[in-house]
Amino acid sequence: MGRIREWFKHNSNIHVDVVGPQRSAIHTQPEDINPDIWDNNPRIRWCEIKQPANAYRARFFPDADALQDLLDSNAYDIIYSREPTMMRNLLACYYGRARPRTVVHTSFQDVPSAPKFGATLWHGQIESVLRDDIDVCFFQCQPALDKFIHEMADYGVSSNLIERAKAKFFVDDDGYSRYDINKPVDEDKMGFSFPKFYDLTQGKQIIFFPNRISPASGDYTNSKLFLDMLPKLRDHRQDFCAIVNPGKHPGTKKEELDASHGHCGLVTVSPEVLNRDEYRFVARLSDLVVCLYLTDLYGATAQRECIELGACPIWVSSPELSDIARVAGVDQQVLVKPDFSDLVDVVDRALSMSRAQRLRINSRLLPVIRSRCAYEATAPKMMQRIGLL
Repeated sequence: MGRIREWFKHNSNIHVDVVGPQRSAIHTQPEDINPDIWDNNPRIRWCEIKQPANAYRARFFPDADALQDLLDSNAYDIIYSREPTMMRNLLACYYGRARPRTVVHTSFQDVPSAPKFGATLWHGQIESVLRDDIDVCFFQCQPALDKFIHEMADYGVSSNLIERAKAKFFVDDDGYSRYDINKPVDEDKMGFSFPKFYDLTQGKQIIFFPNRISPASGDYTNSKLFLDMLPKLRDHRQDFCAIVNPGKHPGTKKEELDASHGHCGLVTVSPEVLNRDEYRFVARLSDLVVCLYLTDLYGATAQRECIELGACPIWVSSPELSDIARVAGVDQQVLVKPDFSDLVDVVDRALSMSRAQRLRINSRLLPVIRSRCAYEATAPKMMQRIGLL
């Protein structure tokens, strides 16, 4: 939605149909999240289709009849899909007739060396990027693009096919919206009050782990490493608390997290995953924000948002995050070794800095992430690439 906001700003002739689940199946409606985009706006509409309540099945078993009816009844100029495997279903609806310009964005990359599910999406993704009827393929960052090409070669794709595919490969950092993350917090939408938050965190430096506690998804956020770090950090110092997002799986519920790690500084301010207003509230008051993505070459969108709100990041030394840190000149202060052997030391050192020192790190990172990651900067370049400008 942040990207669409920028599309509308730069081109007054754009109209967008967003295909998604039936509204009755959505917990939070799009108007609730981005009222400035949706309220009384004839340039955007929500097009419902039935979708399985499963991320994997939804990619392969959409409501084909609903998709066909939608595409038959509208003369689209561009079809943009965030999931290459879904683009195959969309293109099948144009079999035997002229098709619109097609754009895929591999924001959820699933390669053989780093699978995301028990069943792979790799075959659908590789088929999509090799097809002649895909016009543009965006990757989140240069390391992700390079990794995909390397995996195709290892998988046995011929060099000729790879070179043909590379001609339509481009980088577009699918980062964050400065407008959205800087919106004022609506306290009426928060499940906890400021006095309650203050009581839980009073006199403590706040470490925020915004990513999901994710054992059911293979723990790609390395949440267990973060939780395991807390008692070790507690041995060094007592002046911190750590805020995480509780989940619904065994071991991740609020009462379980409080029992297992409350003694070493863990604080759960909400019984559920933080909503956007709660998240912005916590991020604005956090001293450190920790991201331990390693399997994903692109990660840490929440980190970029938290930096925008003033927090100092602690990153694992992955290719993309390392490059951002080096360009900003703060790699010595914010990066953790890929084997996590210095995680406790790096966090301890950051907590020992003055707030002014951490804000200087933040101020050096801000221009880098804004130019590389914020929709306000990246959307016009993308629009030119796909013919919207």
